[in-house]
Amino acid sequence: MSRAKLHGQIRPVDAVLTVLGEAPGVRVVNHDCRKPAGARGSYEYGVDYGLVLIRRGGYWREVNGRGAYLGPTDAFFERPFVEQRIAHHRPNGDRCTSLWLSESAVYALAGDAFVPDEPITTTPAIDLRHRELVVALRRGIDSFEVDERLAQLVGALAERAVPGRFTARRSTTRANHRRIVQQAREAIVADPASADFGDLARTLGHTRFHVSRVFSQVTGMTLSQFRNRVRVAIAFDRLADGYENFALLSADLGFVDQSHLSRVVRTYTGERLSELRQRLGPLDRLEPGGGQEPAS
Repeated sequence: MSRAKLHGQIRPVDAVLTVLGEAPGVRVVNHDCRKPAGARGSYEYGVDYGLVLIRRGGYWREVNGRGAYLGPTDAFFERPFVEQRIAHHRPNGDRCTSLWLSESAVYALAGDAFVPDEPITTTPAIDLRHRELVVALRRGIDSFEVDERLAQLVGALAERAVPGRFTARRSTTRANHRRIVQQAREAIVADPASADFGDLARTLGHTRFHVSRVFSQVTGMTLSQFRNRVRVAIAFDRLADGYENFALLSADLGFVDQSHLSRVVRTYTGERLSELRQRLGPLDRLEPGGGQEPAS
């Protein structure tokens, strides 16, 4: 008989869970564990997939009788009904980013549902991508960027666990890569506000990770960066036409809110929206009596 039991509610004294963001089939959770040193959990299993990336501290993880000590350079997948037990050897707890994944999300992000039980050693590039995701979610990003960042992170870990996972049996000709890039550009330019990364990847017939990686390799920028550049260019044009309501402009271009639009614009220009409005707006606004600029 199995020694495992279904994951139950984590007691508040043991951990603080904070939802950082969500995407179709994915919930990104900050997990601050407060269990004392020596705390040894029972064997447990879940009914969904998961991906855990350790950010601080560490612990012993045992899966089906095989264990390893894991820390900030490790990540691991969790599969439905696979037993695991965690033992905390050090004080001060630990902090992890936990991705709760549906089966369809695993297929979309990792290529298929065959993910390893063994831990995966990360790389500095993966660690940085992981932290950038956490920071971006806290600041606020739109669903397209969430999807692409998740695809890049999960895909990189899946590729590291099984090298060639996304490249085996794939054509790597320049012509095919150019086709992917041009079709992606066309879809984003056609509707930058409502572009959906998952739909785009399905239309192109490739995984999200493959589409994102090819686009970055060919153009030198991510899909989200290209989409933001398109939206910023449109914002410039709207400002030149006299568009003054930043909240409506943000919503019209598919940004989370006005703060998100302001942050992206400043990233690309180094200037505030109000400054750009003065530079680009119609001349009558700059003349005496031409109207007072509303607060940004």
